[in-house]
Amino acid sequence: MLANFALQSALDEQCQKDLYRQLTPIRHGVTPTIDIGGKTYVNFASNDYLGLATDPQLIQAFSQAAKTIQQVGSGASHLITGHTLWHEQLDTTLAQVTGYERALTFSTGYMANVGVIQALCGKDSVIFSDKLNHASIVDGAILSRAKIMRFVHRNYSQLEQLLSQSSAKQKLIVTDHIFSMDGTIADLDALHALAVRYECALMVDDAHGFGLPYQAYKKAQPQADIYIGTFGKAIGTSGAFVAGSSELIDYVTNFARSFIYTTAMPPVLASVTETSIAMSHTDTLRSDQLLANIKQLSQGLVQQNWQVGIDNQIPTTAIIPVVIGNNDRTLQLANALKSRGFWVSAIRPPTVPVGTARLRFCVSARHSEQQISDLLAVMQTLK
Repeated sequence: MLANFALQSALDEQCQKDLYRQLTPIRHGVTPTIDIGGKTYVNFASNDYLGLATDPQLIQAFSQAAKTIQQVGSGASHLITGHTLWHEQLDTTLAQVTGYERALTFSTGYMANVGVIQALCGKDSVIFSDKLNHASIVDGAILSRAKIMRFVHRNYSQLEQLLSQSSAKQKLIVTDHIFSMDGTIADLDALHALAVRYECALMVDDAHGFGLPYQAYKKAQPQADIYIGTFGKAIGTSGAFVAGSSELIDYVTNFARSFIYTTAMPPVLASVTETSIAMSHTDTLRSDQLLANIKQLSQGLVQQNWQVGIDNQIPTTAIIPVVIGNNDRTLQLANALKSRGFWVSAIRPPTVPVGTARLRFCVSARHSEQQISDLLAVMQTLK
């Protein structure tokens, strides 16, 4: 029994803290609505930014791919017999759309970051990491056994100071492009300049940007030596990839443990992901609607005098945080929204720093103008 171990006391202590999350089984839907326990909510908590996860055209493509491929699982890891023609075609498409020589798919974004960092860095490396980088970057850096130098979020003056003091031969700057809890955007011009000046490699995790229409995102690809993208956000499927030089991809293929020692994603998923990527890059109406929705919600919240964003700037990404500060108050607001039919995440420590608990609104192209207006009307009553 677990009670016989010292671990039990640690678990009991954690239970007393307001840290536990609960799994919520969704019966149906992604965006704009979800069905939970027989009740329908307008969903402002999903990363389905373009609304592709439930797009009829994509569902039809999935059905057709299943009939054509006639195979559910890949049956093995990529380096055994799991790497199919559909995986290879997806890798080729990803290289083309990102502008890199080659790309390589992973089963998840977490595995991509952990695997690539662990493969490239070792005990003689130094990793310079933004303090708000995703947990997968943090874990990959720790597993690599490299020396880790963290700099204050987007404080590139501090980063330069750290770089100037390092005599390491192998240096890696790594950053999220779009920070998932803040909606802030890394300055890739500044990071690229520092990487060149101090002879570092630059790795950019564009999980929340790949496939989206923002002008700022287009800068990530040519400036990063190592480019990570995921499919579970704007693309609406699941999985991830790394793109870069041919030499980089050869090396990662042979040394990234999270790529080597896991079963390849289902070939049907690889096929439908290629279709979704094409849709994300050509459907301008969908992109325009997302941008309009972001503007409507962010400006509406600002006009109501909520603390919108982290740097007192109106967010321009699909991630719109409203900082509340107090954990209990944040939970109360999230529950009040749910009682009125809106599903919004209450983000608390340790996911975000103590004292910065927030409501995290995620906007989709599938949200209607009326749904956003209704949400703003409820938010006004909660001020």
